[in-house]
Amino acid sequence: MQFSDWLKTPLAEKLLISEQTISKQWLETVFGYHAVHMGDSATQCLMQSRIPHSVFISDAPYAYSLRAELDQLPLKSDSVDLIVMPHVLEFHLHPHMVLREVSRILISEGTLLITGFNPHSIWGLRRYIDKKNGPWAGHFLSIHRMHDWLELMGFTLIQTKTLFYRVPITGVANSEFSDRVDARLSQIWPYGGAVYMMLAQKRVSTLTPIPLKATAKRKLLPGWQPTGFSISQKNKVGKP
Repeated sequence: MQFSDWLKTPLAEKLLISEQTISKQWLETVFGYHAVHMGDSATQCLMQSRIPHSVFISDAPYAYSLRAELDQLPLKSDSVDLIVMPHVLEFHLHPHMVLREVSRILISEGTLLITGFNPHSIWGLRRYIDKKNGPWAGHFLSIHRMHDWLELMGFTLIQTKTLFYRVPITGVANSEFSDRVDARLSQIWPYGGAVYMMLAQKRVSTLTPIPLKATAKRKLLPGWQPTGFSISQKNKVGKP
């Protein structure tokens, strides 16, 4: 089963609701002019964004999206205020290059929201059984690795949260047992949620001034005039 098909299952629908709840809380104070949603449009993390103009970009032919290679985005550098990436990096062959492109198009102090599947969770353990269907076909990236990459790309991490402890079996997604597991594990295993969400801000790039070399002060001597300056040029100043 493809990941886009899996997103239509009851288990995925519950997961998306949880993700959208956190996205709404985190993005309600983010302002700007342009926002970009990368990945499957079904995740809809920009629904509650206050930014007026948004565009969907995907490397697959989804509806209502701009199709492009995610590691070669057709956007200007320093042109986007907000980028959300729900479950993008774990399904791309070159996640580090995608993140580099995101850093390029994001303005200084721009906001980045990343959602990924947590390898250190029950869902991560299931990958040892099934690596061909749904989210388990992706390459789960750890929170620690993501933190290192963000730091390398010039981002400051603002918030990190893991969520969704339900059993990764579609048939029991809405069961009372799954509800109890979710409530209990969220208390005793704070970083073991199926999904992590990371909110980061691109740091302002500072330019280091280059000190000018000290030069000897010229003396105005009789008969001397600065190079490239003549009396005829001087007389022309102020004339049309």
